[in-house]
Amino acid sequence: MVPWDDDIDILLNVSDKQRLRDSVLGSKEYTLLEFKENLWKYFKTNRSEFLENNRNYMWPFIDIFFYNDAGHTLSVLWNSNPPLTHNKNDVFPLSFMPFDIFVVPVPKKPEIFLKVEYGDINLCVSNIWSHQHEKQLKNVEKIPCSNLYSIYPFVHRTNNNKTIREELRIKNETYMVIERIV
Repeated sequence: MVPWDDDIDILLNVSDKQRLRDSVLGSKEYTLLEFKENLWKYFKTNRSEFLENNRNYMWPFIDIFFYNDAGHTLSVLWNSNPPLTHNKNDVFPLSFMPFDIFVVPVPKKPEIFLKVEYGDINLCVSNIWSHQHEKQLKNVEKIPCSNLYSIYPFVHRTNNNKTIREELRIKNETYMVIERIV
């Protein structure tokens, strides 16, 4: 998750599809839409806005993507041919990391996961897609993430081969620290 993104993405095992369906079955407040085969959307139900936007879902929403567990690797089943693959040991067991005022589950080695997904993780890229308006954005910008340290919170990581220390900072002020054993 990045602070300037306008949705939340979750990656689930494809074998958990039915369990997810069952968990939200009968909810009047939220809707789970099987938007495409391996992309679902979860959002607060408000039928009047569906009609206004001429869509069968509404923003804000959570995008739910799926992966296939192929033994030692995980294949993300969306928008890539061939599928993006991750070493299972880079993802599991999940770790926890500061995000805003929360501590959220993340891949075991988030920096490796992000490099596979996005490339250079020290380069910040503006959104290329508006989820609110469901359209591609013009003027995509790329800048060193360090240029944004005084504006957005970032996790700063230090590794001494025994522990990884993660600090959530804006400017030079630390808001949260998590230390985990490697």
